[in-house]
Amino acid sequence: YLTVSLNSPVGDNTILQIYNLTGELIYTQQVIASKTTITLNKLMLPGLYLISVSNADTIITGTFIKM
Repeated sequence: YLTVSLNSPVGDNTILQIYNLTGELIYTQQVIASKTTITLNKLMLPGLYLISVSNADTIITGTFIKM
């Protein structure tokens, strides 16, 4: 599992996206709460991934490693 916690309230049209290192979008979800838990698909191989949370005003990016 991956838990994403945001420090500010989530507005309308907030989207969470996960990309692999080749830039391929492999997961997308609309975020409706400040704390969101994602069940990582068994098809996601272990490795480094990029995560983006965005809305009309802000884009937040980061990385995580799936073991």
